Amino acid sequence: MRFGQAFKSYWKNYANFKGRARSSEVWWMALWNFLMVLPIILYYILYYIASLLVLTTMDDTLLVIITDTFGILTAYVFAYILVTFIPNLSLVLRRFHDIGQHGILQISLFAITFLINSVLTFWEFGLVLHRMNSFAMTSYAMTSDDTGRIINLVLDILSVSAMFLSFIMFIYFIIIACLDSKKGRNKYGESTKYPSAQYGDDSKLSIF
Repeated sequence: MRFGQAFKSYWKNYANFKGRARSSEVWWMALWNFLMVLPIILYYILYYIASLLVLTTMDDTLLVIITDTFGILTAYVFAYILVTFIPNLSLVLRRFHDIGQHGILQISLFAITFLINSVLTFWEFGLVLHRMNSFAMTSYAMTSDDTGRIINLVLDILSVSAMFLSFIMFIYFIIIACLDSKKGRNKYGESTKYPSAQYGDDSKLSIF
């Protein structure tokens, strides 16, 4: 499947949680999603460059620009996540179907950890930018009282746990994306890569 076909199938099957999806469709759309969220990666890089400039040259011009545009970037990223969240889940579920798995438990767990990571990332990054914009760069603590430290500790534990689980699931999904399609028809439909009329049916070993 080429990029154009994958892109068309991605949006055509926006909320289609039935059927099957080939690995090539998953990889093409993974590349597309990466390019679409690339601005936030560049934003992080510029943020740290601006921080170094403030500390070394006391020039806060770039930092002011970054903090002023943070709201626009946040709106863009959240809008893109909201628009693509459902088609991404449906695509991953159809990929599981393509190798003969139901995949409901896996994508449910992925969805929960993804949402937690997204909220925590924007929350913490927003607080960092607020401190930089207010020139409060004395420590990494968000507040100085005991309640604030407890909240910070809980958020840190939750963030580390979610990121660790997301990393494990990321590796797992890469393996799933690399597996070949199951030949022929299964309970989720006919294989577009190996139609049963030409290749017959084949039961492949799949990973839980």
